[in-house]
Amino acid sequence: MIGWHPTNGKILFRSSREAHSRFTRLYLIAPDGSGLEAVPLHEAGWGSFSQDGARIAYTRVAIEDRTWKR
Repeated sequence: MIGWHPTNGKILFRSSREAHSRFTRLYLIAPDGSGLEAVPLHEAGWGSFSQDGARIAYTRVAIEDRTWKR
């Protein structure tokens, strides 16, 4: 879990379920497990929605992946 959407109450999480290689994408899901939807970004590691839910700030790679080569 990374966060939540401020207007629809869905949980924001990261997964590699539809991503290629070691990259991940962001998804939204209702707390009861219904309504899974992908956030329309090619790849993302972390993200946070604006208070009105209209914009998202995100990083392409998760911080903890920076040591994968060591």
